[in-house]
Amino acid sequence: MIDKLRQIILLGLLIFLGITELAFAQGGAASLRGTVTDPSGSVVPSAKVTATQVGTGLARTVSTDTGGNYLIPQLSPADYTLTVEAKGFSSYNQKGITLLADQSVTDNVTLHLGTTTQNVNVQAAAAQVDTTTATLNQVVNQTQMVELPLDGRNAAALAFLVAGTAPAP
Repeated sequence: MIDKLRQIILLGLLIFLGITELAFAQGGAASLRGTVTDPSGSVVPSAKVTATQVGTGLARTVSTDTGGNYLIPQLSPADYTLTVEAKGFSSYNQKGITLLADQSVTDNVTLHLGTTTQNVNVQAAAAQVDTTTATLNQVVNQTQMVELPLDGRNAAALAFLVAGTAPAP
């Protein structure tokens, strides 16, 4: 009787762990990386870099390393505002950064000399290029899915919406 109860508990635990693993695999986290430099091109170490999610206000802050590089991993796919601050430089604010699932965006920042009370606001969204991997990816929106004539209702045909994909020979 006790062995049967142990088997049931173990089976329930394995099922629970399998379900939670699937839940974590569904929404791929994004990352934001880059290099902070001054107007002469020299790196700015120990700069405070903050990515704030627009919808929730959740902020993640990191500091640049000795090479001026920063990495903010495990960000939820959403819209973000990037703020960079360093002593002796004007603070830098960039709006309009959209991170997609499993995307790694490189956003290099040039700080301008000035006091910390001065702000440099960037309104235009920079071109977001994934320079860390050689993969091509694209999010297929709801309108594309509804209006796309699928041959035989094969959902795998949606992959052909991404540039550079071709059917197997």
